[in-house]
This record gives sequence, structure tokens and C-alpha cells, in this order.
Amino acid sequence: MSNKGFFQTINAVSKGQALVEAALTIPTITLFLFAIFYFAHFCLTYQQLIGAARYGTDLIANTSLNEKEIEKDIRNYLCHKSTLGRTLNPDNLKIKVDLKEFKKMSLEFSAAEKIAGALNQFAVFAGKAIIFNSRLPGIINIDKAASSVEVIYYFKYPSVLKIAGRDSFELKVKNEILAGTGIRER
Repeated sequence: MSNKGFFQTINAVSKGQALVEAALTIPTITLFLFAIFYFAHFCLTYQQLIGAARYGTDLIANTSLNEKEIEKDIRNYLCHKSTLGRTLNPDNLKIKVDLKEFKKMSLEFSAAEKIAGALNQFAVFAGKAIIFNSRLPGIINIDKAASSVEVIYYFKYPSVLKIAGRDSFELKVKNEILAGTGIRER
């Protein structure tokens, strides 16, 4: 009889130990899963902003839309209800379109530059880009201001992390078009 009582005591202790271990590990595992899902949500949003900024610079380069029209198109790209995939909250979105127009370039070329132009090459010398192609031959200063699209999204912290004192942080993506490439001519 005494052996039977001993094994019952060990069995009861084992059940209590398993309960304590479960009570300690379940919240930890839940926290890790929450962190993984939140980080994936953050990465997806960042990729959407990168795509929107690139889309905006493509609109600058290939259309004759003005800043307001480009901003509206980017906002629809990210926030419209018929968008496939996840849509962003338009209240948390800020879009800056900086559209620069440059005068049409017409330059004289030496014989060596004409030969290089025939080979359709690109070279960079001391901060200057020499582009030889049929669309826009010439010397372009890379340091000049370029047209750009900046997309900012205020990403909300989950309620668990609001104890840090802030409720959101800023995701910012900027995409530029080099001056003289993909530009609108006046």
C-alpha cells in the first residue's frame, strides 16, 4: 500500500509540473507568433510602398499627368477597395510628388562621341553621365535635381506596444528619376 501512495504522489507532482510548464511556455510562444505576424505585416506594407513609389516615377516618365493626378493615381493604387490584395488606410498615407521639367537638350558631338553613340554605350566621368542613344543624346549632370515620388505611411503599433509612449511610426520610401532620363521635354 505504501508503494501505491508513493506513485500516486509522483504522478500528481508530474501533472502539476506540466501545468506550470504550459503556463510559462504558451504566452512565450504566443508572443513569438505575434511578433512574426506583425513583422510580416510590416514587410508587406513596405513592399507595397516601394511598388507605389516606382509606379509613380513610371507615371512621371511615361505620361503627361500633373502632380495631383499622379498622387491620386498612387492613392488609388494603394487604397482603392477594388485593389487586389491588401489595401492601406488612406488616412495614414501621405504622398509627395516632385515633378521637374527640363529643357530639351541639343548638344554638338565630336567624332569620338558619335562613334560611341553608334555603339549605344553609357559612361560616367567625374559626376557627369554621358548617355548616347537615339532618344536623348547629351551630357547630363547627375547632381541636378530629379523628379521624385515619396510615399509615407504611418504604421500603427499594436495595442500591446503602445505602452512605449508612441502609437505609430513612419515608413518612408522615395524613388527618383535621374535628371535627363525619362523626363518630359518642354
